[in-house]
Amino acid sequence: MTNLSTIKTEKHTNNYSIKNHSYDAIVDALLAAAKQECAALALWSLPPHQEINFIIDLVPIFRKLNFDRIIKAKYQGFVLNPFCSTDTNRLSLFLRPHGVLEEAHGNYNIFWDDEDEPAKKNKIEAFTTAFEHHLKHKTKLRHSITPALSDFATKNFRKELFIDLVKDGITQIKKGRFTKFVVARNMMVPLPASLSWSTLFDTLRSSYPQTLISLVSTPEFGTWLGASPEILLSVDQKNIATTVALAGTRKQKHDGDVRWSDKERREQGLVTDFINDVLKDAGVQKYQKDNSTTHSMGHLRHLKETFQFDLNHPDNAVSIDKLIYKLHPTPAVCGLPQKEAFHFIQTEEMLDRSLYTGFLGPVNFTDPLNLYVDIRCAQLFKDNALIYAGAGITADSDPLAEWEETEEKCRVMVDVLEFI
Repeated sequence: MTNLSTIKTEKHTNNYSIKNHSYDAIVDALLAAAKQECAALALWSLPPHQEINFIIDLVPIFRKLNFDRIIKAKYQGFVLNPFCSTDTNRLSLFLRPHGVLEEAHGNYNIFWDDEDEPAKKNKIEAFTTAFEHHLKHKTKLRHSITPALSDFATKNFRKELFIDLVKDGITQIKKGRFTKFVVARNMMVPLPASLSWSTLFDTLRSSYPQTLISLVSTPEFGTWLGASPEILLSVDQKNIATTVALAGTRKQKHDGDVRWSDKERREQGLVTDFINDVLKDAGVQKYQKDNSTTHSMGHLRHLKETFQFDLNHPDNAVSIDKLIYKLHPTPAVCGLPQKEAFHFIQTEEMLDRSLYTGFLGPVNFTDPLNLYVDIRCAQLFKDNALIYAGAGITADSDPLAEWEETEEKCRVMVDVLEFI
């Protein structure tokens, strides 16, 4: 394992040293201990430097987050916000760094923040005992995650169901109910007999360097792996905020110009116009928007426009919290109008998206905020991975072509799992 970042603070004074064990064995044991003790783990890297961060939350709790207060108070954590958690129904996990895993000279250390709290000390002791047990007995990944795939999940990725839903949605669009909606599906694939964490994570990082790479495991959501190229909202150390409009998908293995269709450009335009309106409504008066460019992710190409604005500018008196929940869920993963498309998805899609098309990312580590839309992701089970993908549907969509587009999007994760 390389580039394991140093993120401990002055509060992380309790050092637990791990010697003579591989990184893969340590992560397997940490994952098993987290499952046993109802704790949570988050492992991630961000572009462009791709340093790896690893935190342990001993008591993961759902919260109604206020990002303005969190950023101002410099609370550190990793956000997991499912698709269904919107401004009117907020419920997120904010994973806190009770423990951080770091590496020095080939040895690994867990630095605990105990804050002299007896209850937390008891949690640390219980977690450490469980970790030592699983490290000694070499517990493997597939014994540390959700043991079985539910019957409900396996019924939702059929081609016929997807195409029928697309046709129904197109009918609703032509009736004027909405102008676009995004239909999601999943694909079940077998997990390799042996999984190597270092190979898996490094393969994602090398294959998709301009994405948020994440591996998270919580009692509520299970274990998820992702590589997201879509920034929901980020704020850097200079207080420059960024969001992107990412829509339209083409399969193209070679470099060169992509010939985007009118349908794809209209789909991208809907997302761009939505972000323009949200920024102005939220109080952002001065911002820059680049021209549409082609963004590459493996064999896929997407249309992308980037918006940036200075939060220090007097004409940008904006609530970050308000802006996040006006952007989520974006037309790229939900539709327009937002409320009508969201209601259609919730009632007709018959798929629990869970973390897929929600948002996730670190807060107050290197930068104040790095939130990404959770696309190109998979939920890991004992013997299978459930890969998620979606397609934006407009009046001129071809249902079969939209299904084939989701097949290509699923390949982003399939290729990595097959590689290892």
